[in-house]
Amino acid sequence: MIKDKLIGIKIIILLFTSSFITSCSNNKFDIKLKENLEEIKILHYDEVLFEGNPYNIHTKLDSLAKIYPVFINGDYKNDAAVNGLIEYIQNPLNQKLYQECINQDSKFKTAEEEVILSFKYFQHYFSDKKLPHIYFYISGLNYEEPIIIADSLTILVGKDLFLGAKYPIYGQYQVPLFVSQKFDTKYLAFQIMRRYLYQTFSKNLKGKNLIENIIALGKVEYILHALFPNNSTEEILNFTPEQMNWCEQKEKAFWQHLADEQMLFNEDYHAYKKYIEDRPFISSLEKDSPGRAGIWIGYKIIEQYMENKNITITQLMETNDMMEIFNAAKYKP
Repeated sequence: MIKDKLIGIKIIILLFTSSFITSCSNNKFDIKLKENLEEIKILHYDEVLFEGNPYNIHTKLDSLAKIYPVFINGDYKNDAAVNGLIEYIQNPLNQKLYQECINQDSKFKTAEEEVILSFKYFQHYFSDKKLPHIYFYISGLNYEEPIIIADSLTILVGKDLFLGAKYPIYGQYQVPLFVSQKFDTKYLAFQIMRRYLYQTFSKNLKGKNLIENIIALGKVEYILHALFPNNSTEEILNFTPEQMNWCEQKEKAFWQHLADEQMLFNEDYHAYKKYIEDRPFISSLEKDSPGRAGIWIGYKIIEQYMENKNITITQLMETNDMMEIFNAAKYKP
């Protein structure tokens, strides 16, 4: 009798284990990467400036210009340029921001690892692209541009804009809360890659009306899921749990609203930009309705499209006819 019970327990454990393994392997983006993939180069301009004596900076300019030409260029030895750099280093706000970056060093190291891994996934799907260099620096709270794509091979990241949504200085300098909500190292890798994809594939992301634009931007979000296979949609979109819940619960009603208001084929960007840009909410009556909720709809359309089509991530990005995607998706929330 006891033996039979033990056999039954073993069978249940085996069935559970088999089910668990199967469920874990259902992630279509969970792939094995090649071991010889190039590692993206990350340079810390903030450290070389703020860790030294600012009055000795003139002795390092030639060497710094070779490593950090995006920052040190032109007639960088003239008195005005040198004095401007010293003032930047000694600025009390910049000093305080840099010190907080040091305090959160472990968080930044984790974020860097996420960035490095995401670009390895990028190489897997887009092997013909040359990897950019990433430069960390102190922006002096340039909160409108936390990440700057200087050119196809240069990404500038203001570390001081990823110190946590509730970092006191953001409030003191009146950074809007819906903006600082994303100022966290846990979102850093997603934001770098999103901006990089926008820049690198700009010709593949054009639309003349709302529906075409949300599909184009939805392509990016879908591809981000492939580059961050172990992260949730909520994390990748930088939504709060309440915002994600609103999108999921109101998907059908939101889609119907866009149709009823004749927004889907509206070509007036100013009329529909609230659905695809950062803002506190899209409706003052529903405070959990996030700006960029339209992009989430675009992601859902692409998700349906990819279920219906047997194409690769690369082919998806190269598909420029947004209405072809829309029709093939047969999206019905």
